[in-house]
Amino acid sequence: MPVTLDLTALKTPPRSGDVLIEPGYDSFGSMIESNLARSKSCDITICGVAFDEYRRMVREALALSVDRPIIAHGYQPEFYHCGVWAKGVVCQRLANDLGAEAVDVLIDYDKVKQRHLQVPSATSGLVRVTHVPIEEKQTAAYFEQLPAWNEADCARFGREVAEANAEVIRSSVMPILLDGFRRARAPRDWVSQFGFATQLVDQSFGIAPRRVRAGEIDFGCFLADLLANARRFATSYNKALEAYRRQFGIKGTRHPIPNLYVEANRVELPIWIFDERGIRHRLHVRDQDDLLQVLADDQVVESYAPADWRTWSRAESRLLDLTTAYRIRPRALSFTIWARLFLSDFFIHGIGGAKYDRIADGIIREYFGIEPPEFCCVSASLWLEFPRYDVGHENLLRVRHQLRDTQWNPQRHAVGADAARELISARENLVNESLRLRRETPRDHGARIDTFQKIRSINQRLTAYCEGQIFDTRDRCSTLEWQLKSNQAANSREYFYGLFPREQLAGLQARLLESCDGG
Repeated sequence: MPVTLDLTALKTPPRSGDVLIEPGYDSFGSMIESNLARSKSCDITICGVAFDEYRRMVREALALSVDRPIIAHGYQPEFYHCGVWAKGVVCQRLANDLGAEAVDVLIDYDKVKQRHLQVPSATSGLVRVTHVPIEEKQTAAYFEQLPAWNEADCARFGREVAEANAEVIRSSVMPILLDGFRRARAPRDWVSQFGFATQLVDQSFGIAPRRVRAGEIDFGCFLADLLANARRFATSYNKALEAYRRQFGIKGTRHPIPNLYVEANRVELPIWIFDERGIRHRLHVRDQDDLLQVLADDQVVESYAPADWRTWSRAESRLLDLTTAYRIRPRALSFTIWARLFLSDFFIHGIGGAKYDRIADGIIREYFGIEPPEFCCVSASLWLEFPRYDVGHENLLRVRHQLRDTQWNPQRHAVGADAARELISARENLVNESLRLRRETPRDHGARIDTFQKIRSINQRLTAYCEGQIFDTRDRCSTLEWQLKSNQAANSREYFYGLFPREQLAGLQARLLESCDGG
């Protein structure tokens, strides 16, 4: 009976130190054996190249093992949290246990969304976050375009992190990372430095995978196969998306990702094409006058005879010409399809990737006509050690309700003077009159409005007898608001793993390895 991943189990670990390994680690060995058996028996071709031969070509091109299983995971070169780091811990453990090769892939051609390092600190009991920018001038749109840091950049970044929280520099692994940025040899860009720096940290924990940059991968036969069969692939892609939406009750055609554009003579592929200015476009294929045209959005890039893409012997030179002039990269879902089928024998996802890769499963079945390889999900949560307050949102709601009641029902809270008692009595009489008007003459709007205004006027006068309570309650509201905001910052799992002390990371690693051992 094949082991499958339980989607209902894919929930963010709720507390610091909690981990998620789904399905259980003890099932990974049999899942990999199943994947290997499927690969060996697969008789499909990719642009005319046998499935097993193309897998060998991919691994040889990346100088990876062709006779050992490959365990892989991927992530963007950004300041990722400990849940992403956890994938690397489990990937290395699994490779060690099976005599496999661990590979991590830096997805370096995505858009830069995280342009700052969030550095938390505690001042006067309040945890706040400072944003330290990667670039002083934000010019790069994609990770590949981030320029390498020089010595001044490294110094500026380290100084600003220290100014935000000096303890971070003293107690965390950030000094190793900053040293790595400086020591990276002839880096061509910031991604190269980031990769080298994080490798230094990971190696100190016994994590030493082969690191591959996605932007340097030659996707070769896979791209040619999609270009040759663009309509069939786009149809399979949209069909799998629609099945996923039906399963989870998602309406429309935009979520979780948009359908591919399909028309009579033109279809969109899940591929990015970057022009000479470095601007990213969606790649389309159009049938025009017995030619196959490749478009970057609406701009024709090149035209080919359809037969040029049907066999690798012809497609290889055409693709080389195209990729020499333009950078062509698979989008997220098509990349993981490629990685699961042709790069690895077992792929480790985070929570988001594991959920969305059920769509990839549908595409693999529909387009390639084979059962998709099994994969797993690994994540974790870790919080930095900051002061926390024993309060919850329910405390704030209760105090806000008390404040509102004091303002709108001051008769319940006014104390101390005969005048207050007289006002309370007058208010009670007016409330009774308002109820009588509503019951007996509901259409007498003028009288009802007049009565309401009199009640409101008395309320305003009564609040003078509740000023102390209102002041204290507002102050309590303000205190609870900043305490909850501080707790939210303290309990965030999103901070870069490099900000954590070695002892905390080692503790999380031990917890992950304990889970692998069945603990």
